[in-house]
Amino acid sequence: MTANVHLNNTTIRGTNAKIRFRQDGQPVVLDAKSWTIKPNVTKNADGVNGENRDRLSKTINYYEITVSCFQRDASVLQAYLTDQNNEDAMAAALDKQAGFTLYPRNGTSAPFLVVDVVWDDFDLNQGGRADAVMVTVNMRASDVQVPPPVF
Repeated sequence: MTANVHLNNTTIRGTNAKIRFRQDGQPVVLDAKSWTIKPNVTKNADGVNGENRDRLSKTINYYEITVSCFQRDASVLQAYLTDQNNEDAMAAALDKQAGFTLYPRNGTSAPFLVVDVVWDDFDLNQGGRADAVMVTVNMRASDVQVPPPVF
């Protein structure tokens, strides 16, 4: 006999995951409907000395970040364009920081730092007249790290 497992009571839900972003020291509110962070990976397979199988490894090139946001104001697009204008002026790059936190349903939290963030592109989408205007922003980052513990 197996016990019934209620996954909806134990898995991390959307309300238990938050993403945050700062540019030039100021928060940029990403009113996220959904977001993804995934590694861009090169898969390696090296055949060595007639071995039966290749030796497998991977190289993480960078991380891809996609955030689909509701538009309450134009702050996300303004931050994107401010950064682009700064690049066009060949000024020093604006500091961009991101992080996300998962809140398991056991009262703990798991924060992560996103390092060396770069805006890539955006997609502004207005559907029907009653639909929310959405903007999807794409970014890349060199690393995702677990921050050191604070004592």
